[in-house]
Amino acid sequence: MQVQKTVIANYVLEAYVQPENGGDCPTGYTLRESQCYPCHPGQFKGIMEMACVPCPQDYYGDLYGLTECFRCPRGTYTNTGASTLNSCKGTF
Repeated sequence: MQVQKTVIANYVLEAYVQPENGGDCPTGYTLRESQCYPCHPGQFKGIMEMACVPCPQDYYGDLYGLTECFRCPRGTYTNTGASTLNSCKGTF
């Protein structure tokens, strides 16, 4: 799998990979403009999803290209689509 990157001033703005056989993207990536782009923070794409979807309530995703989201620490919660650990707030 070959990764293509757009880099400006040492920051990777966006990276993509070529679709696999049949035009399928790997988990954590979604097809856009004939390229596979990673899901954004707050989203994921596992083997059952057709495209990137928001992290569910009480989970967060703070990285690009996630195949699953991370559970908030015990006693904290988030809304759907949370993209940072700091999104996990309060107690139930």
